[in-house]
Amino acid sequence: MPAVLRSSPERRRAAIGSWLTSLPRPLALFAANDLWGSELVQAARERGLRVPADMAILGVDNEELLCEISHPPLSSIRIGSEQIGRTAVAVLERMLQRKSAPTNIPRIAPVEVMTRQSTDVLAVEDPDVAAALQHIRLHAVEGLSVKQLLEAVPVNRRTLERRFIGVVGHTPLEEIHRLRIGRAKVLLQTELPVYEVAARSGFATAEYLATRFLHATGMTPTNYRRQFGPRSRWEQLPMTLTD
Repeated sequence: MPAVLRSSPERRRAAIGSWLTSLPRPLALFAANDLWGSELVQAARERGLRVPADMAILGVDNEELLCEISHPPLSSIRIGSEQIGRTAVAVLERMLQRKSAPTNIPRIAPVEVMTRQSTDVLAVEDPDVAAALQHIRLHAVEGLSVKQLLEAVPVNRRTLERRFIGVVGHTPLEEIHRLRIGRAKVLLQTELPVYEVAARSGFATAEYLATRFLHATGMTPTNYRRQFGPRSRWEQLPMTLTD
């Protein structure tokens, strides 16, 4: 396989396709980067394998153009490229000043998983719960209420909640809040004002966002931004890096 991977794109995809068909399905594949992820998606399609039904595929780097032109669009991990770059600059500066590398170089955690169709699998046998999950995924950050959810999935509220808890482990409302908080975490790593973060995450007010965020994470949106926002960690790096 390694020699084939350095050959033409056609031969490479043929080899990858043969390997994919030999694997038990369904399965999930984690690619080292988006380029390999898109290759996997293409090779799977050429072998008649369904993505994500037969295999879910996840890349790394979130190269948006590459991910979006993949068919189906490729899910990818968005890494903290800016934080990584600034950390590297701080380390290099310290090395030039002290002539030695610091011993406590921080690790920069990935920012988020950008979910697209290549991993959008609902492995749920209950059709009503699956429909509810899909509707929540699509509309949670639009201010979706449980009442509106029940209009899209016409099941008695108590019945849906009972079945939803049995499959997912929590209520539909908690799932809506979970997705909204996840979206808010991403937006808090930008320069958007908190009230705009709230609006784009599906919260009616910044105060309601703060209440739900504190309940879910143990910190306020402002504290979260101080820790993970665009001006957080890298501004303090020269002071925290030591020999």
